[in-house]
Amino acid sequence: MAFLIDIAIIFTLWIAAVVILFFVGIFTLGLAWLLYGALFPIVALGYNAWTLSRDVSATVGMRFMDLEMRTWYGERMYALLAAFHALLYYFTVTMLTPFILLIAPFNARKRCLHDFFAGTVVINSKIRADSLL
Repeated sequence: MAFLIDIAIIFTLWIAAVVILFFVGIFTLGLAWLLYGALFPIVALGYNAWTLSRDVSATVGMRFMDLEMRTWYGERMYALLAAFHALLYYFTVTMLTPFILLIAPFNARKRCLHDFFAGTVVINSKIRADSLL
């Protein structure tokens, strides 16, 4: 569910960026329009890097589901690692779907393939963890 919320936000940001890039392209005589192909990955990676590197260490969708993403040793995410994790996620989902999900049921922390490669783990937030006790 968190993924669907985040994709809706990324899509909305992408639409806004497309409109802005259209008008910037008019003023640059079409030169800015060369960025259209790279616009969605830039928006998606920027969204993940910006939201995961904040104090809550979670995207907007993850906050709605009371989840946080941490490094494997418990620290908060930083922007470069968050962008790398998102890049790994989109790459592995594109190339290996649904096989990346087959790893999660067989390890103690329920981590997927991209989580292992990036060294991250998704945890319940403090509020949700306290409510589950």
